[in-house]
Amino acid sequence: MMCRKRLFWLLLISLLGLLLQIAGCASKPRLLPDGGPTTKEVYEGHLANGYDQNDAASLEFNEHRAAAWEPRYESRWMRTTQNEMDLKFPRIPNIEMQGYVYAHLSPKGHPVPGYSVTFPLYETIHYALPGEVVPKMPSITPGAGRGD
Repeated sequence: MMCRKRLFWLLLISLLGLLLQIAGCASKPRLLPDGGPTTKEVYEGHLANGYDQNDAASLEFNEHRAAAWEPRYESRWMRTTQNEMDLKFPRIPNIEMQGYVYAHLSPKGHPVPGYSVTFPLYETIHYALPGEVVPKMPSITPGAGRGD
């Protein structure tokens, strides 16, 4: 009898503790405030930050900035990680096949227009080990750039 009372009180205290924990989580304050600008308003404010899209000075600034990011002629001669990897481990040629899928109906009966597909002959891409394949050097036209 005494064991049952202890078990009852233990179960009651455990249940009460569980209810208090659940209630404590439910009354937690919000992490983010309800007020403030929306994402769209922040984005539009960022775009309109100090210059008008139709203003001549801003257009000149945008053209200058775009020209600064254009790839330069020397970039293909610069040493980059990608260039080094391409030189050390060149891809082994994998013939690409082209197929044409004729116009057809989908399983649900919708028309699908014809289209062409390009796929490699081999399933995986293979790379040569260093020294297995002589890398192709860019062709240089004789006399180019000498003022001939």
